[in-house]
Amino acid sequence: MASWKYIHIASGAEWVTGWKLYIYGNTVSQANTLYKLLYDVIIKYNLTAKIATEEIVQRNKNKDIAWSAMVIYLSSDLFNYISGKTIMSLLIEELSDILQYYPYKGKINGAKSIYDGKIHYRYDLTIPLKPGHVMLPSDGGQYYRDYGPYNIENNVDIVNWFL
Repeated sequence: MASWKYIHIASGAEWVTGWKLYIYGNTVSQANTLYKLLYDVIIKYNLTAKIATEEIVQRNKNKDIAWSAMVIYLSSDLFNYISGKTIMSLLIEELSDILQYYPYKGKINGAKSIYDGKIHYRYDLTIPLKPGHVMLPSDGGQYYRDYGPYNIENNVDIVNWFL
């Protein structure tokens, strides 16, 4: 199992919406930069995130894959509306503004890019959940998938739906 440095910011944020954002990066330095750049946004939106450690960087450096330096778990609160916009769309706008000068970008296998190869998203469950619905973390593990396309068949694409 990969070793990650977890940054748990939210109390009770539900990772079991199935949706995650992946921020591109392939060094610990880039992961630390992302942490510094995005920490306030993670706090503001009450999110949970994790950044890569040296162990995962070393494990992946000789593989022909692209990966993320930061993973942000999307909670059910992001599917609510404020002033006619989803909180998810406000989050993506804010992340895009902050990352416009972040110079690293690329394709992340199994994820779809939202913003210039820097922000990607993916659905990590094998069963569909309606947007805004959650599954208990204890139930989510049995439905977890870590490979394949960015979304599963017959599941709503949150970017097309909410952005």
